[in-house]
Amino acid sequence: PLPPLAPGERRSVFFPGSTIGNLDDRAIDALFLRMREHTGAQGRAVIGMDLRKPLDVLLPAYDDARGVTAAFDLNVLRRINRELEGDFRIDRFRHEARWNEATSAVEMHLVS
Repeated sequence: PLPPLAPGERRSVFFPGSTIGNLDDRAIDALFLRMREHTGAQGRAVIGMDLRKPLDVLLPAYDDARGVTAAFDLNVLRRINRELEGDFRIDRFRHEARWNEATSAVEMHLVS
């Protein structure tokens, strides 16, 4: 819990990034209520949002030429192999970023 506010003091919260665009209405309401709980009735919130990018800009951000995102995704299989005694053949999987028009979101998949 946060310490109580002194008289006349205001709290601010900051929520960066486009994550809010991935939330449904109930989750957004819950987020805003939680922010209000933390800031109090006189608090402030700064919420970062971004404009929709063209797909030729957006998809490479999730499927970068250096393969950083692919390595991150494939690491899930490595961890399963190491920590849960899995036997995935990592070389038989590839990372794939896809645009889902219905949810207006990029999805990341491991394709075998």
